[in-house]
Amino acid sequence: MKRLVSVILIIINISTYNVFAANDFDDTILSDIVSNAYIGNISAGAIIKNINFTDIPAGHWAKEAITRAGALNIVKGYEKQYRPNEQVSNEEALAFIIRAMGNEGVAQIEGERINPTLPESSKDPAEVWAYGYLKTAQNMGLITAAQYSDVLQIDTTLLAPGESFYRKNKATREQVAEWIVKAIKYVDATVLQETRGQQYIYNYSDWKQIDAVKIPYVESAIANDIMKGDAQKMFKPKAYLTRAEMAQIMENMDDVYYTAMKMERKSGYIGEIVDELESRSGNNISKRNIYIRNSEGGVDTITAESSKNLINQISDQQVVVYRGGKVQGVEELKKEDKIEYIVNQNKEAVYIVASELETDSMLGRFKTIDFDKGVLTMYKNDGSVVNYQIREGLLNKIDKTIIINGEIINANSMPFSTGMNLTLNNGIVNKIESVGEEEQFQRIKGIVKEIDINTKQITIMDEKGNQLKKYWSSDLVVEKNNYYNINDNTGYIDEIFANYEYDDRDTDEKSIEIGDVVELLMDEKGYIDKMSVSTNFVIRYANVKQLNFVELDNTKMLIQYEDYSNDLLDISPHTYISKKGKKINISDIIAGDWIKLLVKRSILKPGQVTESIKEIVVNGKEEYITDIYKGQLAYVDKVQNQLVINNAETFYKNGWMDYKNLYKIKMGDNVSWHNNGERVSLDYVDKFLKSDDIEVYVAIKKRFNEEQAEKVTFRTEKEKVLSTDNVNYVNGNGDFKVTYLANNLTTDEGTIVRRYGRLVEPQNITMLDYAKVVLNGEDKAAIVDIIEEIDNSRVQVFRGRIEGIEENKNFNISSSASLQGVAWEYVPIEKQFNIDNKTRIYNEEGLTSLSTFIDYTDESKLDNVYTIIARNGKAECLLDAPYSTEAVKGEIYKIQDGTIFLKDVKKYDSSSLSFADISRKDNTIQAKVANNGVIINNGKIIKVDELKIGDIVKVMTNTNPSDVKNSGGVLRGYIMFVEK
Repeated sequence: MKRLVSVILIIINISTYNVFAANDFDDTILSDIVSNAYIGNISAGAIIKNINFTDIPAGHWAKEAITRAGALNIVKGYEKQYRPNEQVSNEEALAFIIRAMGNEGVAQIEGERINPTLPESSKDPAEVWAYGYLKTAQNMGLITAAQYSDVLQIDTTLLAPGESFYRKNKATREQVAEWIVKAIKYVDATVLQETRGQQYIYNYSDWKQIDAVKIPYVESAIANDIMKGDAQKMFKPKAYLTRAEMAQIMENMDDVYYTAMKMERKSGYIGEIVDELESRSGNNISKRNIYIRNSEGGVDTITAESSKNLINQISDQQVVVYRGGKVQGVEELKKEDKIEYIVNQNKEAVYIVASELETDSMLGRFKTIDFDKGVLTMYKNDGSVVNYQIREGLLNKIDKTIIINGEIINANSMPFSTGMNLTLNNGIVNKIESVGEEEQFQRIKGIVKEIDINTKQITIMDEKGNQLKKYWSSDLVVEKNNYYNINDNTGYIDEIFANYEYDDRDTDEKSIEIGDVVELLMDEKGYIDKMSVSTNFVIRYANVKQLNFVELDNTKMLIQYEDYSNDLLDISPHTYISKKGKKINISDIIAGDWIKLLVKRSILKPGQVTESIKEIVVNGKEEYITDIYKGQLAYVDKVQNQLVINNAETFYKNGWMDYKNLYKIKMGDNVSWHNNGERVSLDYVDKFLKSDDIEVYVAIKKRFNEEQAEKVTFRTEKEKVLSTDNVNYVNGNGDFKVTYLANNLTTDEGTIVRRYGRLVEPQNITMLDYAKVVLNGEDKAAIVDIIEEIDNSRVQVFRGRIEGIEENKNFNISSSASLQGVAWEYVPIEKQFNIDNKTRIYNEEGLTSLSTFIDYTDESKLDNVYTIIARNGKAECLLDAPYSTEAVKGEIYKIQDGTIFLKDVKKYDSSSLSFADISRKDNTIQAKVANNGVIINNGKIIKVDELKIGDIVKVMTNTNPSDVKNSGGVLRGYIMFVEK
């Protein structure tokens, strides 16, 4: 028997206006197509009650910031109070940040897991919550394992002041900057603006007080407008933060935060509010539908509803609304409100800021209209050009019509150069009226065929195909109207391609090129008075597949666009190329790089367009192949979009490790499938390739911290892992040879070639590449992993006594010892080394400020002995460390909490000048880099977390490694070299 459901729908209010009456404000908003429909969220009602804090009056300077952070579930209160002037502790600041990154649930789960392991004395309910947040902070890389160990220390008297991490200590501004930047990068490393060295901190007089380690994070926080200094131009890095200031910092993150959390901040005005009553299956449902004219001219709706069942249980879908210091729900909204609204990826509206609508008018001259983008272009009275978004109800994009003076006008009848009065609501065109002024002077539009600067003559082909020659006088005004950027007057392309200039006011006739579209405004004598140039640029995004340096001034680049179409480009030697804001050479581009291309399109004649590359920006945030797995296909889960493999192992420098019985991998959007070198479909894989005798290799990319399969290849023959070696022959088609094998090795379409972390084609294997190859079949390469061949000769290591210091510039040592292998060679010659703000100085407590390296007061460093890491006469590191004459070598098989576990360890014997096994039975040792020690890899100073399983390292120390091993201790290293 079917259940009878009754529905009664009553529209009880439409903003108190008659929907059928004429309404000049926005008379089509109810009939326009809705672009996005959002709903309220069920937690908003409780949030509104919780964040109406009694100690935050309407006029409080941080009221809106606190409300916004509360609506986004970032801040919490204390029984109806926020305590805005209370300083935040380290654990509170971390909780703010973790909630902002959407990890509150993760922290709560961690807290529940940790709680049973705590002693009874630590199980204060008011304190237990912090352990989950702090463990999550460690997992996100905000605090170290050692700092988390300090957190778990019940007796705080056992902690070392100045070294240990006190969770109850007040959080400093520089510390919060570091945590915020790290947290954002943990969630999405692409959203922060890249900074070019240290620039922004120099705007503050106290920048030298910033801890050297924290400078890059403070720089990034300032550059991205997350944190600011005070009116006296001071950043105050050591100052503490109040809860109100913390909320303001959370608001300052705005678009960075929204992008990272997959939210969107939108704006517009309310054109109509429709209230409804609906009865469904005994439930009374009241709805409020908010119709918004968004900033793009389209219509969004937000629907909030409240339902009450037969036993008066109420369920709400509300939105937090802030207006003039008050925090309420959607009942506070009014027609003609200007609003900012935050929506999430679940199509929920989570926060609205309402204010009075700005209504304006603009008198100018009609130029043109882009129906596809809904943009009207007008001449202002001073002759400049301005663009306005039109609300959708005024124009029909399909029929190419627009409403002017209340009448529908066809595109072919547009009143170009006629005076117009625009009514603007929040900057959006709501009404267009003609003021009847006719065109004053002749306007001619066409394509540039020839231009002669000397004779001041231009030849154009007009819209009818006629070739016209026109002249200009000496006071010609030239404007560039970049119609590629018609929606963004601030210059979107300027932001991406910083070298190329687009300022509408700095153009002259020299910048005009053949193929440009121009509009000429003639004066009363028939000369060109003004020239408007439409430079047709487009942006394209592509992956570099191959580079061919034909000649010194001729480079061909094979690229693949996002739609998988290929193109072969000729790159001029004059093309500007940059990466991370710095100019680079074309030889610095590597196959596998993603690039943005600024392409200029020139129209030679109707239907014939040529293109030239004006600028290339190399994406500094490449998607790397982070791991390669192998195993056998268990099954394909198409519902969860997962690939499940048995007997999974991970590829490292030294072969396959980390066995897992079963491993699930998400299938990427662009994953490719290959079987014995041939491209196959997912259905084919699912039907034919599930076998214990078929090996599957999976190349993995990480997107938003999630592993995704990028390339999957199946092989059926015997596997062999080769030693890492140099390539000494290539044929250009993917075949190659390594030094110690006689036969050529072959590749195919299914071969996984990882070049410096990027997935590339086999044709990109080149001479002298240093590669580890996995064969599957006779001389058939399944994996070619190309890595940098380590060369630590780029840096030199000296040890010497300080003779003199020129502060922040250089220092001298009277004599020195130079490290050659593991032996120090004495050099009785005075040396000078340059230093700057990038020089790092370490002592037993760790990194210290360059400002402490002086030759006066009782802090003088004269006569102190340092180990110096130098490159080309510049000191990169100074180590106030012991004289290290002992050494061990070994292979890393594990890294845990900063401790490095080595196997196959050999100890240096100074008598025989050679390395020998440290033990016959147990050839392992544990090592840790001291606070005043460094790790050198390929001539660069790196951190412990940049080491990899399988690295061969040499550790230099001042103690006998055998004694340390026999005592069960950890070897303290002062200089560690990655050798292989």
